[in-house]
Amino acid sequence: MTSFTAPVSRHLPPLALAGALLIALASCATQPIAVSGEHYQNPRKASRGVADTLSHEFERIATFSRTPSAILVGPTVTLASGEITKSGRELQTFLLLDLKAMLDHVSVDRLGGENDIASASIITGHVAYENPAQSAPEESWFLVTLNIAKGNGEIVGEVAFRINARQFDPTPSRFFQNSPIFQHRAAYTDSSNTNKSDASRKIAPNIEINARIDRGVVAYEAGLFADSEKIFKEVALRDTDNMAALSGIYQSAIALGKTAEAEKALDQLIDAGIRRGNLSFKFLFRVRSAEFRDDLEIANQYSQWITQAAHRLARSKSCLSVEGHSSRTGSAEFNKELSFKRAERVAQLLIRANPQLKSRIKGVGFGFANNLVGSGTDDAKDAIDRRVEFRLHPC
Repeated sequence: MTSFTAPVSRHLPPLALAGALLIALASCATQPIAVSGEHYQNPRKASRGVADTLSHEFERIATFSRTPSAILVGPTVTLASGEITKSGRELQTFLLLDLKAMLDHVSVDRLGGENDIASASIITGHVAYENPAQSAPEESWFLVTLNIAKGNGEIVGEVAFRINARQFDPTPSRFFQNSPIFQHRAAYTDSSNTNKSDASRKIAPNIEINARIDRGVVAYEAGLFADSEKIFKEVALRDTDNMAALSGIYQSAIALGKTAEAEKALDQLIDAGIRRGNLSFKFLFRVRSAEFRDDLEIANQYSQWITQAAHRLARSKSCLSVEGHSSRTGSAEFNKELSFKRAERVAQLLIRANPQLKSRIKGVGFGFANNLVGSGTDDAKDAIDRRVEFRLHPC
């Protein structure tokens, strides 16, 4: 088989994009083709343009290849945090509707339903915020990458495009706002290994599990907490250390008022993070302050997180770096000091909850060096940049 490389053009028209993608699919190229450069002002326009590209692609491939049983569209996941944002979900919904309108010979559905994944074509995506242009915010963009995969997991096409940052809302959806942790869910696909072998360019092996998790997320956000609890428990039975499932069980139990079950799920979640060596609790802070935000639905759970985390960490015998972070406003020096104060605040609360940790905890401040959003908007959109993480290591 032959690998092809497509030219990258900022203004490549949709038909050209479709033709270029077609080459990769038709030839079963060992390396997915990457087509990028289109700029859109909002998710709605992006969906129309990309759906036009993909509809031509699926129409043409049907003339010489097996038509998939369905085209399944997954959510667009934030690459750095593993969260689904408001615009990430919008993009999935718009793309689903647009493809349905443009393709009448194949079923188009949401990934996470009851469809047969093995015989389907799967579209999944991830999004990353590009370096902000502070002097010209209208020139800041979110880079979206969509992967097209066969049901067996082989990635056969890739489309990358940009959406203006002013019109892309990176605020996490309700489930992720209420989650005690982040980075607990891998992106459906990994586009970071373009130059690796064909065997490694696969959709994430837990694609079916991620699809089930998204069903749980959708149920939770619809207020169907008993349904979401059941779905997340089913996932946890198959993957006992699945952080998303454990977090979902905890969140569903909280919503259902099941205090004992919530405490048990939180203990399991903390233990799974300890085994991974990274436990990223979402203690979110006020802007330019080391005080916790108290206007959030989850803020009243912070003391429970601290208490249970302190006891589980003490049992682990590991040492702990408490890493503080800040959003991108103000000087680097100010933010480094602020992030250190945030880390120290959480470290002291952990020590107060369990004094055995005193000699095993160290606070570190990173300022805005490790932003996950980086917009500097100082609102719900970049709240996750004002956070503290736990990093475990041998003493």
